[in-house]
Amino acid sequence: MNSDNKKIPALICYVVALACFFLPFMQISCQEMNLEVSGYAMATGTVGDSIAKDLGKNSPMGSMGMPPGGQQGDMQSIELLLAMVALGIGLFIGLNASSGTIKTAAGLGAVAAILTLVSIPKVKPGMEGMIEVSLRVGFYGILVGSLAGCVLHWMRLKAIDKETS
Repeated sequence: MNSDNKKIPALICYVVALACFFLPFMQISCQEMNLEVSGYAMATGTVGDSIAKDLGKNSPMGSMGMPPGGQQGDMQSIELLLAMVALGIGLFIGLNASSGTIKTAAGLGAVAAILTLVSIPKVKPGMEGMIEVSLRVGFYGILVGSLAGCVLHWMRLKAIDKETS
């Protein structure tokens, strides 16, 4: 199997990982409320808008007390934003067939996976009993897609090395 045939699965993994940014990344639970936040909302700092929209749907009082964007920037995850950018760049760089760009695309997938792990939200001290944060399908999709794309790019690189030998 030549490296061009291995390019498609690696790129599909990166596309899947990028799509997972729009799925629920985490769920915040406190008492009787469950709010889901996407990775995109965390990366762009629009978590407040997302929470206000969920409160409007799930609460009989609507989103009173929390104006849209009230939390904007407070819960922005620079790590997730960088992971999203790394995957996007890795996707486009991975289209090339040179060994240097394939190494870079694989490295960007690994960087995205590490940044995703670093971005796991933590409950503030003293709030552990009141608030629970659980990871959702978006987190796992980003992580698995990044790692799978990285591995597939390395396998593609091995195929190029065999072809040139």
